[in-house]
Parts: sequence; C-alpha cells; structure tokens
Amino acid sequence: MDRARVVAALVLGILAAAPNFIPLTNASPDAPLSVYVTEWVNATIESDGLNINCGDWNVTGNITIYNSNGLGERVFDIWIPLTFNTADYDYVDSTGASLANYTWVTEKPAYALVVTEAAPSWVLNTYPATYPTPSVWVHITELQDGDRVVLKYIAKPKAAGCPPILLDETIIPIKIVDGKQQTIRINLTVTNNLPFDIYVRLRKVLPADNTPDDGWENAASNPIFTDAGTPTAGSSGPSPDRKQLNWSATGEWPDGWFTVASEGSATLENFEITGTPDLSEVGGETTKVTLGTVYLRFKFAHTLTGMQVGYIYAAGQADVEVKKEQGTSATNTWDETAVIYDTSGVFDYEIVYARVWATETNNPEDTPIAGSDNSRTWNSPPFPTIGPGEAETSWFYGPFNFTYTGVPKVWGTFRFRIQKDETYGWWNYTNTTAGEEGGFSKFILREMIWVVRGYLVKARKEIRPGPVDNMT
Repeated sequence: MDRARVVAALVLGILAAAPNFIPLTNASPDAPLSVYVTEWVNATIESDGLNINCGDWNVTGNITIYNSNGLGERVFDIWIPLTFNTADYDYVDSTGASLANYTWVTEKPAYALVVTEAAPSWVLNTYPATYPTPSVWVHITELQDGDRVVLKYIAKPKAAGCPPILLDETIIPIKIVDGKQQTIRINLTVTNNLPFDIYVRLRKVLPADNTPDDGWENAASNPIFTDAGTPTAGSSGPSPDRKQLNWSATGEWPDGWFTVASEGSATLENFEITGTPDLSEVGGETTKVTLGTVYLRFKFAHTLTGMQVGYIYAAGQADVEVKKEQGTSATNTWDETAVIYDTSGVFDYEIVYARVWATETNNPEDTPIAGSDNSRTWNSPPFPTIGPGEAETSWFYGPFNFTYTGVPKVWGTFRFRIQKDETYGWWNYTNTTAGEEGGFSKFILREMIWVVRGYLVKARKEIRPGPVDNMT
C-alpha cells in the first residue's frame, strides 16, 4: 500500500470580493478563505448653481485575499481571476504602470510569491462558464493562517465627464450683494446612473464662523441653515448650531441610509441658508465665495467600475492513498483504487480530476502498464465532494481492473479545489463604499455663489413712438 501527501500543485480553490468599508490595513474574517473587494471614489465636483465642473476623478480599489481559518491551516496554489471593465476605465498601479506585473501588490507575507501570469490548463478547463472571462490571473503560492495579500489598483475613466453617481444643485438667487444679509434657497440632487440601486446619506457643512478669507462677515452664526428643506427620500435636519445640514434616513448624523433607485434621483428641495457676505476678505471685487461643502457617502454590493472577481482556485490539506489487490483465482489480474482524504478541519473540497495508474518500475513517469491508466475530469457540477461539512471525508476512485504478470507499482493523484461555501470554504464579499471626509474616499461637492460688489440692477428697456415730424 502506497500513501503520499498531496502537494500544492495538485490543489485548487476559489475566493472573491469585499464586505463593508475595509481599510487597507484591516480585513474582517467571514469565510475561512475570504476575498474582499472595496473601491473608493475620489471626486471633487464644483457647482455655482448654473455650471457644474467634475474635473478629474478616479477610483482606487483594494483586493484583499485573507486566510482566516483559525486552525493554523495553510492554503496553497491560489489562482485569482480578475475581470476589468477596460471599455470604460484604464486600470493601473499607483505608479501608473500596467497591472500585468507585481507592482500592484501592496501587502504580502515574505514567504509568498504573488505574480500575474497565465493560469494552467487544469484551472482553465474547469473554470465555470457562468463567470466572466478573466482579464488577468493572479497566482499566490501560499497563505498561512492569519495572513493575507492586498492588491491595489487605480481606475481612471477613459471618457471625460462626471462620475456615474452625480451631485448637482440649483441656487436662487444665483448672485447676492456684498454686505447685506440674504437668504439663499437651494435644491440638491443625487443622481444614480448605475444599473443597480444605491444607498446614500449626505451632509452639507457651512464655513465656520469667523473664518478668515471665506468671503463671509466675521460674525456669530454667519452663515447658517434657516430651513432644512423637504427631501423626496429620507429626512433632513440641521445640527444644533445650524452649521451642518444632514440628509439621511432620519435627518440625524451619522444615521441610516436612504435608497436612490437605478437610473433615478433624489432631491432635497428648498433648504435655505442665511448670511451676510464680505468681499473685503477676498479682494473686494465681485467674485465667487464658498457656500459650503457637501459630503456624499454611499454603499452598494457591487464595484463602481464593474471590476469582478471570478471563480478562484485554491488548495488545502489532503492525503492520497492507493490500493492494489491481486486476483485470487487469476493471479495476473489486479484491482487498483485511488483514495483522497480531506485532512483539513476547515475546508470542504470539490474533486475536479482523478487518476490512478500502474507502472512496472518505481518511477511514476514511466509508461503505464496497458489497461491500468484511468482518469476523469469534472468540468461542471455535480462534483464529488469531501470534507468537514460533507457526509464523507474521503472519496474512492476505482476499483479498476488490469492484467499484469508481475507485481505492479500503483500511483494515484487528484486535483481538487476548496468549495464555494461561507462556512467551509471560500466566499467573496464585494462592497463599494465612499467614506467620510478625511477617510479613504473623497466624494464632495463644493458649492460656490457669486457675490456682487454694489447693487444688483434690473434693467428694463422701453420703446416709445416719437413725433412724426422728428423722423427723417
């Protein structure tokens, strides 16, 4: 009886994407083998009530592959397929270089090799057709329990324009007069141009009192919110000092989210700001001054750019045993069987390939004995399964019969992958969340308003007929 431990090259596995807002330096354990994908949007929009300028914006993405099984078990030979939306975005690393190299690996254990390379045939042959075709494959040789690899990319939109989630506003009046207290009425709209619903909350923050060079008179409560407006979704409410306006599930901050449907919008209508501008702080001439900043937070269980993590392959602990049995009546006949044992205390496995064969020598690479070479590949469900979460922890391939007059050497091998299972396998968690100001994301709208030195004059032109005698 021969017995051999399965090596990493014979195992496969699968991971995927991200939970809530996960900082680069932390990942939360969920499945024993988890992949988290989080994208952060970096966008600063400026509006004066008439024109909107989105400027340059981009998306930063993190892909975290985390072995958190808790029993000290290693995972081997991890193949991660990534599909990028290259029709709409250019994906680069932090230096601007292509992702087809190792420079976008921002964190990894010293013992692990992480490379971008073509997947082997035994991975490609069993890749599910229901998943998108990968743009690249990332190969991680090993992850010990508690360790992870973090990949970072930057996605830059190919076409000029605004992000698919857009902030816009209208202001009445669009100009105010220097030195006079006035009330400004504003409509703020969030538009969702994505193909799925999103959850949002916003807050608008006015310039602090007595801030130099902000274009507002240095006085208490100048400017402030004097009306919280009427939202078409969620609720709105001011802070106690009326320097902040919250638009959330209840009008408090922080608070729950409200929904903006796919291809839809939500508007906070007719909220009001009252204050007295002071142009002497900004040069004394007619110019735009700040009307505060809107900070947008949003979340949804997709990536904003459309990047997807596919069906990942990885291997765990297992043993292989081969059995041979000589015929009793015909001593030149033999039965051969290969057995795989799941020795993991954590992971369930799907078997995708099995082979048992015999040779005349001690070299498994030699020509198999005629009739002894038997193999099978499973390209689609149902797969044979074994593991702690399955009914069986071992699986037999055989017996197969062949004829040989001597004593053969029998060999067996299996390829298998960790199952997609949140309790006994891998799982992907994908969530795109724009963080608060000062966090990893920056999605803000800077609002400006024209302040006019002097008076706003309304001109009227009248045409009256003159005496006929005066006409020539």
